[in-house]
Amino acid sequence: MSIYRGKVNQKLFFARLLADEFDHAADAHHQRLRLESLLFQLYLAYHFHLRHIAASYQCRAPEDVHAVDDLVQQLAAGNKSPAEAAEIQALLGAPGGWLKPMLAAYRACLGASQDTPGGVAEGLIPVAQVDGPEEFTVDTARQWLQGLTELVERQRDTMVEY
Repeated sequence: MSIYRGKVNQKLFFARLLADEFDHAADAHHQRLRLESLLFQLYLAYHFHLRHIAASYQCRAPEDVHAVDDLVQQLAAGNKSPAEAAEIQALLGAPGGWLKPMLAAYRACLGASQDTPGGVAEGLIPVAQVDGPEEFTVDTARQWLQGLTELVERQRDTMVEY
């Protein structure tokens, strides 16, 4: 069993814990904190799942897999083309799918937007309002969690670990 499988399990567990927190009342800032934290855990679970696939198919450097294209490239170098990578690529290209918007929301959370008006005192970090895509809601995040969990479980059921 690869070390990445345990990481995927952990991140999915953390994401479920965060998803359960939305049932408790909180102000808008705490809700946004939970939402972005959940998104971060989902991204990490996806990231480690890609590495788990690479390790399972004995790629030379699973730690260098950062996206599905990296996975496909490493698999091709070993003359392998497992269904798991093809399924992920199909999910990314599917109109109305859940994976591409999830990754876009993650990238949007990392990106910078306009700085707040006014000057910034010397030596302080400027504050920026960073919003994800409009469709990034609690319900959407829960759907992403369900989709990712189902993907991981389905692929683990069919994946052969060498």
